Amino acid sequence: MANINEMNEKRTNVTSLILIIIFVSTNLFSQENENKKFNYGINLGGNLFELKKSDIYDQYSGRLNYTFGFSIAYKINQNLSLLSNINYDKKAIVWEFNVSSVSNGGFGSFTVEDKVRFGYINVPVFFRYSIGNSKQIGFNLGGFYNHTLNVENESKIIESESPINDVGDEFITQQSENIVGDNDFGVLFGLSYRFALTEKDHLIIELRNEFGLADISQIPEFSKIKTNTLKLILNWQLPM
Repeated sequence: MANINEMNEKRTNVTSLILIIIFVSTNLFSQENENKKFNYGINLGGNLFELKKSDIYDQYSGRLNYTFGFSIAYKINQNLSLLSNINYDKKAIVWEFNVSSVSNGGFGSFTVEDKVRFGYINVPVFFRYSIGNSKQIGFNLGGFYNHTLNVENESKIIESESPINDVGDEFITQQSENIVGDNDFGVLFGLSYRFALTEKDHLIIELRNEFGLADISQIPEFSKIKTNTLKLILNWQLPM
């Protein structure tokens, strides 16, 4: 019951933070609308996620997953803008390994797939420096904060030559929710390209890398755990 209450409290805090940011952003937009310094948009894209510098997760590889959210950009001058997003990131890593077993005097083996899924609220803040005659190409640099909403382990047998272990059976591995902490932060850098659909309607394609600096391990005896996320994002700037 305590874990459920803690999870509900975390979700309530995150929801409150999002509502505050939306309220502040809406007021800023209404104040600056005449000067058109603010642009709002919607993000949709994919990500590849890794846990780095860790003996525990070195064998895991990232799986393509999704990112979506909304963006706000403040135009400082013709070349420089300050941007932020609020995204929901779904991330996953997978490790397949073989296990040998002895049963009824005979030998057998099976293959286990351990998949760890993560749900994050992702809040990057960064500068974009745009170049070119139409300011289409952008160089992005800044930082990010991640808050973990949930971590789930799913471990099961995917191949079996064992008389007592069947395909689909669950397999007990380390529980990542007890290992990985809730808060992550780091630096981001990337490139973007903007093209116009209409005079007021634009799409931006961005390749971004979010490199974690925080040690997110909750267990001091384990080695440090740091994140790295590669994202390809399509941002639609809303015509306003």
